Amino acid sequence: LLKSSQPMINLDNLPPEVINLIIRMDDRSINEMRLISRSWNTQVAKYLSDRKQCLSLERVYLFASEPEDANYSSRAVVDNETRRRNEDAKDNVHMYAILNERYSGGVGIGSWLKIFNRHDEDIVEVNIIPQRITLTKKGESDSFTQLILVIPIISLMHLAAYDYPLIGIFFALTVVPVTMYSIHKLGCLRETRARSRFTRFFSMFAHIETLVLENLKGDSKHESIINAIQWSLGTIQITRLDVSQQECDQDLQERIIELCRSHNIRHVLISSSILSLNKFQKFVFEFSKLDVELDLYETNESDYPGYFGETRLFWREAEDDLMKYNVSMKMITIHDDSFDPDRYPLNVIH
Repeated sequence: LLKSSQPMINLDNLPPEVINLIIRMDDRSINEMRLISRSWNTQVAKYLSDRKQCLSLERVYLFASEPEDANYSSRAVVDNETRRRNEDAKDNVHMYAILNERYSGGVGIGSWLKIFNRHDEDIVEVNIIPQRITLTKKGESDSFTQLILVIPIISLMHLAAYDYPLIGIFFALTVVPVTMYSIHKLGCLRETRARSRFTRFFSMFAHIETLVLENLKGDSKHESIINAIQWSLGTIQITRLDVSQQECDQDLQERIIELCRSHNIRHVLISSSILSLNKFQKFVFEFSKLDVELDLYETNESDYPGYFGETRLFWREAEDDLMKYNVSMKMITIHDDSFDPDRYPLNVIH
């Protein structure tokens, strides 16, 4: 029995080493543990920081499309009302990620992340309701919402101006600008909250084995989706990057190189129907300098082998030019009459 002069032992005043031991015994309730007290929160934060060094995501798949086109079990929650709110639905990012269920504590499973599939006893695949992670460019926001809110204010301003001119001037100079600014800020806050979820998720891990990016071009109204994703990835290391985009233009090529530099990527596969060849040699040299293996895969849906719009002679000359700088390239043509040519691509450049 404890003497009356000794403090009672409870969860709040447990020694740090004991708290750390409890956390390591079962980290599935880690979110609840950090709410017990400040000392528990400190130990949880330290544990997550240490744990991150050995955590890896087997595969992450990010793509943009209309919510109703997504093939996942929680699709029913994306109703008509949600789609109306997301007028730029093609900028919504879907995510599937494969990870060890043992490390699911603290990453958001059960809240914004849902378990979509189980691949093994401990391996789970999670996904999300499509999220808008791009930020609206300055001056862009929900015009319809602005109109609905501003018209009553302007009407009130007109009424006040007849009897109380000073009040009308006050409304014109203060209330209307503040309202417009608030609408814009609220929109940005919603988008920032969605992005912070991605940022927090990736910050929990040290490595991604394979990152797949598909259909992430976006539009001119918003920042590049790939730029938003790169921001969210933080400093996580990536072994392999697969990019699938109908057109791989110069801007996308530069983004891919930036990703390789930032995340120590070792292998890149680009699947595309159209490939910008304006600075092809420089594009390949960048991968060579970074010691990255590059595969280009032409998703040609016709019977005619187009070689990204060029002839075989063009590619032989490109191969010879690159060889002068000790960069090897080879072209492989794949064609099998037993398969439907409308469904299978034809050309691979390695």
